[in-house]
Amino acid sequence: VAAAARFFYMYRQVRPTIVILDLFLQHEDVLRVIDFLGKERFAGGVILFSGYDYRFLRSIAGVGRDHGLNIMGVVEKGRNLDKVTALLRTAYLGPLRTPAGVQG
Repeated sequence: VAAAARFFYMYRQVRPTIVILDLFLQHEDVLRVIDFLGKERFAGGVILFSGYDYRFLRSIAGVGRDHGLNIMGVVEKGRNLDKVTALLRTAYLGPLRTPAGVQG
């Protein structure tokens, strides 16, 4: 509960455009944060990050989508730092495009 309460306080102070939610929080706290973001009508992107297996991440992503959240991606800890970088780049710059006339 302390971790969720701290998140709620910081969210209201900062009003982020992207939230990276580490599912290391207790399950109850993760669901409280998702519910909170849904009630706040958070329109930014949410990246779920965890050491849990990918199926668990996908199920939590479904809960987030059911709450109206823009789940940008799910990332397993220790495996996909490049994926986090790509998700953040896409969120801020849009999809990378190859300039006309350049073969990629």
